[in-house]
Amino acid sequence: MEVQMAHGQGTQLRDLLATLIHETLDESLAKALGVVERERKVDIVIFVWSLILGFPTGAKRTLSALRRSFEQASGQRMASSSFYNRFTPQMTKLLEKLVEHVLAVRSGPANSYQGRMIQGFEKLLALDSTVVRLHDMLQTVYPACPDGQSALKLHVVMNVLSGSPGRVKLSDGTTHDQGVWTRVGSWVKGCLLLFDLGYCNFHPFHRIDRQGGFFVSRMKSNANPLIVENLTTCAGRSIDLVGQKLQDVVGRLRRRVIDVEVELPVKLRRYRGKQRQITRRFRMIGIRNDNTGEYHFYVTNVGQERLSAEDVGHIYALRWQVELLFRRLRSHGRLHQLPTQQEHIVKALIWASILAVLVSQKLLWAMRLRDRGRHLPALRFQEVFESYARAILEEMVAHRRTSKLDLFDLIYHEAVDPNLDRVRSFDILDAA
Repeated sequence: MEVQMAHGQGTQLRDLLATLIHETLDESLAKALGVVERERKVDIVIFVWSLILGFPTGAKRTLSALRRSFEQASGQRMASSSFYNRFTPQMTKLLEKLVEHVLAVRSGPANSYQGRMIQGFEKLLALDSTVVRLHDMLQTVYPACPDGQSALKLHVVMNVLSGSPGRVKLSDGTTHDQGVWTRVGSWVKGCLLLFDLGYCNFHPFHRIDRQGGFFVSRMKSNANPLIVENLTTCAGRSIDLVGQKLQDVVGRLRRRVIDVEVELPVKLRRYRGKQRQITRRFRMIGIRNDNTGEYHFYVTNVGQERLSAEDVGHIYALRWQVELLFRRLRSHGRLHQLPTQQEHIVKALIWASILAVLVSQKLLWAMRLRDRGRHLPALRFQEVFESYARAILEEMVAHRRTSKLDLFDLIYHEAVDPNLDRVRSFDILDAA
């Protein structure tokens, strides 16, 4: 049964998502990159949307399943080899360019977390990475991790308030998290960046500060900076921290909050073969856990006039949002299911997964604006979005379908055994 819709006629959902990926952009990029050399029966717009939304709910992601999604969306049959051959390096580049475009132009409302803590910062960004396991045959391109399996890393700078990625990079699984964002640019100006222990490196902090940005990072438990100034006054007989090394006094401290200025060594790039090092002063906060009695230490360049010590701990907790983003990519984007030995196809599926999350985020923003009094949790919305992804795909491409959708013919085409000469046991259903 064909979905009847006049060409060019819009719908609320299609018009909304077209602001992210417009058909003319898709077609022009495909032509410029050489994805489409001449007009053929395969519609590149339907093909791209099928990769983004064509995953099977509750099943394993396979190229065959994506092909069937394309067939249902386009109404056209397609041989497995023909579909597979569409995954070219140019197609991968097209999907990457679409991700870059969406990240550059998208906009959406901030979440309901609007307190005095984030006022004055242009963006609240969290950096993190996740490991994506790959086929063993890709070890020559992506070396094996300590567990022996080939892997790559997906690095993300996430806008915490909008709940979506802002910058994305791919590297092999052995690349250290710190190495990807060492070249800090002007994009950090006015932004507050949140780092976990894997990114605790004083050189990027120095660069962020020089670029007019701000940061809050966890400090390693064995860090031992020199304390040069006490930023709080403690009542009673308290230990004088100035001039002390942190590890020399931390075991004797009982105060709930430590707020001091410390000196940290910053290693600069080598110059004429010589290692250069300078010393920078940054603020260090320690917050004592009432249950364990241990301190969680943070380092930042944000002054007390903007964030209190307690505010630093609270705002750092928002970094958990990036973990939720990775959870959505693993479940919705099926990052743990990359059924191929070809590097460019792996990357194509990853870019398609990121586009799927960006599409769902755009839809979530619109629905939150519909009724600000109702709460729409991101993970719950993601489950609902996955359930309706195929229906969304149908609505996005129905106006481009040129042939009538014959479900009987499509099902028959897929059900025929391609192994004509295979000897197999008697199937009772064949008796009919």
